[in-house]
Amino acid sequence: MGLQLPKWMIQLTGDLYLHRFPFWFVYKPHHYAVTGSQVRSILNEARPGDILLRRYEGFLNTIFTPGFWGHAALCVEDTSVIHAIGAGVVKEDLITFCRTDAVSLVRIKGATEEQKGKALACAHEHAKQRTAYDYRFKDRNHAVYCTELVNVCYENLFGSAYEKVFGDDILRPYGIRKSPKIELVREYHNTTKSRYESKLAKTYPACTGEPQTCEETLKRRKAEIEKHGAGKAPKPKHA
Repeated sequence: MGLQLPKWMIQLTGDLYLHRFPFWFVYKPHHYAVTGSQVRSILNEARPGDILLRRYEGFLNTIFTPGFWGHAALCVEDTSVIHAIGAGVVKEDLITFCRTDAVSLVRIKGATEEQKGKALACAHEHAKQRTAYDYRFKDRNHAVYCTELVNVCYENLFGSAYEKVFGDDILRPYGIRKSPKIELVREYHNTTKSRYESKLAKTYPACTGEPQTCEETLKRRKAEIEKHGAGKAPKPKHA
């Protein structure tokens, strides 16, 4: 009759995930909570100049990022975004960005075509120069955090949203989400209403962020690339 496995064992093999390095088993691993239909909805409504926020569950980065939302990106085309990650500023497919557990699409209120055009040109230039990533929020260290990139592309539009967190002046992704200068287009999260609202309710002392521009950052990065060649330019020294 051949090998006959019991039903419970067959089900168990479908519930166990083998992580090869480091070698580990995970029982019923977590999968992205944002569904395919929700991603399609975001795709249908996203426009160049819009801002996307996202959140992953279970990652240390999420735990250490104050507030509910953990990352921000700028929509540069209907199907792609530019954002600052550990590898630097990169362009990425919008669907890839939306493989996450919560996503929010917001739009600048009353943004002119000129304003959006400048923001998109700035984002593309940062991606071209592969501006480095950091968490310093300083204009002169030639590196940007994800929200800092969005803010410099929009010429310090969110300067009033900076807060004092753990002694540092930062712009949280939720600082963008709660800003009166944006309007909500679409948002998906599977968090309970009470937990979501409690995350949003937490506030920090307001502060005046350092004026954010990107001219010096881009000029320095471009000079390094011209001197050393693409892919060989040294990483910027953080101030």
